[in-house]
Amino acid sequence: MSRVVHREPPIPDADRYGGGRALSFVRLIGGFGVFDILEGFDVDQYRNDFRLSSIDEFMPYRRDWRRSVWIKIDPVACGNAVIRGSATLQRWREENGHRHRIMPHIEGAHIGDMAVTSILAAYSIGEGLAAGRAMKSARALAFFEEQSAVISAG
Repeated sequence: MSRVVHREPPIPDADRYGGGRALSFVRLIGGFGVFDILEGFDVDQYRNDFRLSSIDEFMPYRRDWRRSVWIKIDPVACGNAVIRGSATLQRWREENGHRHRIMPHIEGAHIGDMAVTSILAAYSIGEGLAAGRAMKSARALAFFEEQSAVISAG
C-alpha cells in the first residue's frame, strides 16, 4: 500500500477543483498545493486584497464535498520539497504563469510525492463538525493509508 501523498493522484481532471478547466500553477511545476498561512492571518483582509482568490472555496471546508481533511505537515521533514507561499507567487511571476491558477501568498507547494510520515496532524472539518475534529497521528496515518494516500490536488 502506498505511503505517500501523491502529487498526481489517479483521479479524473473533472473531479479536481476547477473541473479540469485550468491547470493550477503548483500542479504545472510538479507539485500539490499546500496552504502557507502564518499566525495572525487576517482572512477578511486577504479577501479584500485578493478579490479573485478562491479562499472561501476551501475555508473552512469545501461545501460541495461536505467535509475536508486538513493536514499539518512538518516542513523540516519535507526539506527542499516545500516552497513557501510568497516564493511560489514569485516563481509564478518569474515564469509568466499568469494562465495558471494560484492563490497569492498563501498557496505554497510541495514538489513531488510526500511521505505520510511528514504529517504532524490531521483535522476533519465539515458539516456537523463546527470546530473541527483532530485525529490522533496514528489514526491520521491509518486514514491516509486507507485512502491510498490519495489527496485531490488542484
